[in-house]
Amino acid sequence: MGRINDLLQFILGFDSADFISYQNIFLQYFDLDPLDADLTEFYKIAIN
Repeated sequence: MGRINDLLQFILGFDSADFISYQNIFLQYFDLDPLDADLTEFYKIAIN
């Protein structure tokens, strides 16, 4: 990912990308830890 970030910065002049884990995305947006949740909890957020 670091090399892709460097390439996009160089070619397209993008700012540096923010790196965030899959787990942190779920915690931030759904208040759910995907590494600790069961299928019922995933189902609850899926139907909302």
